[in-house]
Amino acid sequence: MSKLLLIFAIAGTIICTTSCQTSKAIILHDDDVVRLGPDVKGRIYYWDGTKWVLTTKKVLLPEGWYAGGMK
Repeated sequence: MSKLLLIFAIAGTIICTTSCQTSKAIILHDDDVVRLGPDVKGRIYYWDGTKWVLTTKKVLLPEGWYAGGMK
């Protein structure tokens, strides 16, 4: 009986520690706001005074900046 209890205790500990260490972000709406983490790179649009222009090269976005959609 104690051997079976030990197996369940070990299995429960493994399941709890492995499932609790994962994290996922789900963006529910197009206008949700997020805060950027480290090393976010990508092409961005910038306003040139008359229209939005896409950069030809990827840029490094600073950690802590906010990003989100606008409707």
